[in-house]
Amino acid sequence: MKSKPYWMRVIEALTLIFAIIAVLSPFAAILLPRLLQPLSTSRQSEIAVSNAWVRPIDVPASSSDMEGMSMNDAVTAAYMTIENRGGVADTLISVSTDIATTVELHQTQIDASGIARMRPQPEGIEIPANSIVKIEPVSYHIMLTGLTQSLERGESIVLNLSFASGTTMDISAVIADFAPEQ
Repeated sequence: MKSKPYWMRVIEALTLIFAIIAVLSPFAAILLPRLLQPLSTSRQSEIAVSNAWVRPIDVPASSSDMEGMSMNDAVTAAYMTIENRGGVADTLISVSTDIATTVELHQTQIDASGIARMRPQPEGIEIPANSIVKIEPVSYHIMLTGLTQSLERGESIVLNLSFASGTTMDISAVIADFAPEQ
């Protein structure tokens, strides 16, 4: 009996390999994402926000109450705690709300002579992996300017947070003089 040429044995082996792959590929398509999910999940930011609050302010109702003040002079600040439970850093890049014409991320820095200065954070506020960043007085804060309404103690407003990862979330912030109890 004459043996098959080498090239024919290679073609038969490749045909068998491709047939096995074709039979197993539907199972791999179902199982592989489930097996890889824990790996990808640990490499994503997982953002949680708590203790959100905004300082109260009385916005004059009419121009006669304003005495030379424009609506853009109505300013307050928002604060919160942001926790990144994931394995990758993220960045808070913007905040918006219906009750202010402008919302900016700032940081208060105190220089060597003790003078505090607000510094805009146009690149955002980094939230490192597996960490907590407190947005609080004399630190990072969210400036709300051009308020369209008064903010009364005990009420709440909605802030929309956007992160570099694409995560967006609406959070409720209570109007208060101090941070809410944890």
